[in-house]
This record gives sequence, structure tokens and C-alpha cells, in this order.
Amino acid sequence: MAGLFRFPVFSWCSRPLAGASNWLQSSSFSPFFLFPVPRKSFSELIDSPGMPVLVDFYATWCGPCKTMAPILEQVAAQHGGKLRVIKIDVDKNQAVAQQYRVQSIPTLILFHKGQPVWRQAGVVPAPQIAQALRPFVEQ
Repeated sequence: MAGLFRFPVFSWCSRPLAGASNWLQSSSFSPFFLFPVPRKSFSELIDSPGMPVLVDFYATWCGPCKTMAPILEQVAAQHGGKLRVIKIDVDKNQAVAQQYRVQSIPTLILFHKGQPVWRQAGVVPAPQIAQALRPFVEQ
């Protein structure tokens, strides 16, 4: 997957993961620049051996989720190519949301080597996210 992205620091998965194809979005320069990618399972998206993956479970109708978007862009920009941020639409990916017991949105889950290592529901300020990332980004 990394070969398909020039700057794989921010991704957007708004189509169902179980569908025929997914669209991921890189926001290194623009938050609305779409790249078609081959079908990927959620486990393939979060299993990034060299970098942590921050997953934002959101919904398009959710006001607090919209508040998180610029915060996540800021966090992704601060960490350069050392972090991948993925947004998962819970309405279109209900099975993944259920698997990780997402009961409120937005919910952020940080994965390191494919395993969840930190979780927070609600709007989270950038400094709190950065503090959670610190042990995994600096390795």
C-alpha cells in the first residue's frame, strides 16, 4: 500500500471495506485528493509494521466528528511520514465498528503493529493525541 501513496500520512476510507474497491485520500497537500487503491481489509490497513496507524471512526452527519478533521490534519502534518491516519465511516463499515466496539463517535484508536494501544472517544485536542503517539512515533 505504501507504494501507492507519495505521502501516506492521512487516509480516508469512506466506502465499505468489504466492497469491490476502496478509496483512500491523502491530505499531505489537499484533504480532498483521492487515490483509487486495490481492495484492502481493515487488518491490512492497520498492519503497518514501521509506523503507527491512528483510526478515526466517524460519521458524515456527526458534528463533533467534523471538529476532529482539522485536528487530525494538524497531527498528521506534525508527524510527517511517521504516522498514518485513517478515517472509517461507521455507517458504511458497521462490521469494523462493531469489531472494535465503537459505541460513540468520534472514536480514535491508535494501532501499533496491528494491535490497538490507545483509545479515546469524543473530541480530542491535538496535544493529547500527540502525547499518546509519542512512544510509538519515536521508536
